[in-house]
Amino acid sequence: MTRYFLFSSFVLGALASQSHSLVKRALQKSHEKSQLEKWEDKFLGSLEHFDQTESLVTLISKVALEELSGCTAIILYDVFTEISDDLLLERLFRIFPIPYVHGQITEEYFMKVPEIVTNSDTCISYILFLKDVMRCMSVIGPQSNNKVVLVARSSQWRVYEFLAREESQNFLNILVIAKSEKIVLSNIASVLI
Repeated sequence: MTRYFLFSSFVLGALASQSHSLVKRALQKSHEKSQLEKWEDKFLGSLEHFDQTESLVTLISKVALEELSGCTAIILYDVFTEISDDLLLERLFRIFPIPYVHGQITEEYFMKVPEIVTNSDTCISYILFLKDVMRCMSVIGPQSNNKVVLVARSSQWRVYEFLAREESQNFLNILVIAKSEKIVLSNIASVLI
């Protein structure tokens, strides 16, 4: 009986190897895109050439026209914004819909020409372009009556930290515009605006 058992297991093993051949498949490479990224590419298309500068200029112009009209806008920008190569300021100044005065902010975050805001009898509003959102207070001081639009080049966490601090309570009418970590399609963004 022992012989029969050994023979049958040998025959069964040989038959099994003939009927079930091993098929090797390639492993997924680690540098391939994830399934989510593949779906985004398929359904949303490639957004690598999305121009955020034009979108930002349009947004600031719309906010200025709807919320800041009736007052003179004081546009202040730091060195980082001035030397950036996306021509943000040039595009903004070309189509800005309301009267404005613009000035520079030094590297120590003070106005280069503080005489811009000497006439306190007129209605003014501020549009600030800052790399470090925390330095807003040192540039224009507390603003209880004037509207402030702050375009921050800081990370979202830095903006959240600024809004949670007590210093941000010195600005009663503030709108913070920060770069989003997620890119939205331009046709969806135009519906939202």
